[in-house]
Amino acid sequence: LQDQTLPAIQRFVAGFTHFLLYALLLLMPLIGWIAISAGNYMEPVFGLFDMPKLSPAVICEKTTALTSLMDAPCASFLQMSGGDQAKQLFDLHELIGKLILAVVALHVLGALYQKAIGQTRIIVSGDLTMCDDITERELDAYLKKKAFTRRGFNKGVSATVLASGLSTTAFGMPMKDGKPLTEADVLIPTPEGMVDGKFIHPVEGAHAAVIFWPDIHGVRPAYFEMARNLARAGYAVIAANPYYRTHQGRLFADGQTFRDEGGRELVMPHYQALSVDGVGVDTKAIVSWLDQQDPVDTDRGVGAVGFCMTGSWTLRAAAAVPSRVKAPVSFHGGGLVSDAETSPHLLAGQIQGGVLIAIAENDHERQPEAESVLIEAFETAGVPAEIEVYEDAMHGWVPTDGRAHHPEQSERAWGRMLALFEAQLSG
Repeated sequence: LQDQTLPAIQRFVAGFTHFLLYALLLLMPLIGWIAISAGNYMEPVFGLFDMPKLSPAVICEKTTALTSLMDAPCASFLQMSGGDQAKQLFDLHELIGKLILAVVALHVLGALYQKAIGQTRIIVSGDLTMCDDITERELDAYLKKKAFTRRGFNKGVSATVLASGLSTTAFGMPMKDGKPLTEADVLIPTPEGMVDGKFIHPVEGAHAAVIFWPDIHGVRPAYFEMARNLARAGYAVIAANPYYRTHQGRLFADGQTFRDEGGRELVMPHYQALSVDGVGVDTKAIVSWLDQQDPVDTDRGVGAVGFCMTGSWTLRAAAAVPSRVKAPVSFHGGGLVSDAETSPHLLAGQIQGGVLIAIAENDHERQPEAESVLIEAFETAGVPAEIEVYEDAMHGWVPTDGRAHHPEQSERAWGRMLALFEAQLSG
């Protein structure tokens, strides 16, 4: 399986290298076989049986029948003695061996490049490896095992009421009985462009603000509805487009995902424009803009919610503006722990307030050490953090329009988020 996060030219070179290697591996013994046939060097194989001869004349006949371009070379070759034919073929055999070594070396260099350079590029904006072909195969197997269907997602969904008494119905099903809302499409200036998004808040009063970032699919109706449900719970929510540097508004059409044909090619140019530094730039600009809005209570802290690739952004946001961002929330976030100097878990000591990190079961299985590393990092920093692996919840289980959506666990995650906001953003 080819890494679709690579630029197109790198994918072409990788594919061509694989093809060339396999072709040479097949061609080398074939040329050797013809050579020993031409030189009459045939010996029993391991003393057990004789290999049939591959006559150069027959090979030339078959080759010229395919293309006239081989007429002259074959005619010249067949005029040679058997010994000379064998010598030329053995020289070609040796050349193919050297080419195989060169192609293997090129393959190794490509792997080292991706380890040293490509891995850094992936870590920059979260971790798309959590949304790769392996993740999709894991989800396919999970859905097959559970016999889930989109129709079945809505069966048996029940709202969870936590000990805090907060209403939790939001991620799994629409919450229509909260505060009446108003919303507006907005543009927020940053040093790198204008962040487009929706500012959604209760009609009356001033409220704690929350930055609401989507997963890799970007802004879309389901994401905006989740933001509305959070606003109905009493928050001023800015649902921000993470790809604003290269694309305004919605990226994927209804029903289209990055796993569909052309999906990765659609999203990758925008994904690759993201950066660690860019998260800090965006957070500072968004918080500054929020603090100028009448529906925002600046005496209360700011929350940050991210999914998948933006899960790590919430930790970066809290570290970038620690005096304001007090409650980062990561749902099935990727790249929270890595060997890179920019790994989000290393920011624990810069965060004030509290943290919620909800980990997908299959993400945990792929990187089991991440949970303990995160727990240790926040305990050492003295930052209260709720870090939990959500049982039976696959990567992407929270967004309501995803194949992996798990209503019950989504509702529980929603409740834990509201509990964190109640504790950390109360003013």
